[in-house]
Amino acid sequence: MYNKRMEEVELELDQQVMIAERKAREEERQRLTKEKEEMQARMAEEMRTMQGNIERLQKMESVLEKEGQNLTHQKELQERLKEVCSENTELRRGLAENHLELAMIKSELAHVRAEYEHKQNELIRQKDEVSVVSQESENMQRQIQLLFEANKKLHDTNESLRDALDSRASVIKQFNLRTPSPNMARTTSEGMALFQSQSQDPLRMPTPATLSEIAPEEDGSNYLGILLAAMM
Repeated sequence: MYNKRMEEVELELDQQVMIAERKAREEERQRLTKEKEEMQARMAEEMRTMQGNIERLQKMESVLEKEGQNLTHQKELQERLKEVCSENTELRRGLAENHLELAMIKSELAHVRAEYEHKQNELIRQKDEVSVVSQESENMQRQIQLLFEANKKLHDTNESLRDALDSRASVIKQFNLRTPSPNMARTTSEGMALFQSQSQDPLRMPTPATLSEIAPEEDGSNYLGILLAAMM
């Protein structure tokens, strides 16, 4: 369930990154396209105006050449020339303003691009953090599984030892009924005490040396030695 949630979060982050990238690219493209169209329209209008002014100047020059002797017409042409020069000055001023506006637009576009890259890097960092958390979760689950398997093995070992000691106690009881001995009773009680202590501490595994500590010293020693060898 936890891994599934992590995968959903990771998928959601990937989708957000893709959506943010598409949105930023689309907004940038639309903005640049609009600015380009506006600039082209302005430049085309200015070119038409300048071309018209040039044509007018050429016509004026032609008129001046033809009517150079007529002072009245010359003054009128001079006035018209001044007007054209004034228009040209205004056009140049407008062109300079357009260049300044274009520079401001480029600066703003660079700022937007920097913000977009910062957000993209932040989303990538969050994705990496989620990946690290997911990896740590998987490692913890593997450790828990290993501990569970070790605990199960210990439990199975304790069950096997308990069954073996029960069988041994039954054999000793039958042997005592045939040949009762004080040492056998002591050995049985010591074996049960050892089994109880081992059951309380499942991490302390009994060994053949431990089991041999409760073996009887006198009557029936050979029989119990054979039983211990069979249990091993």
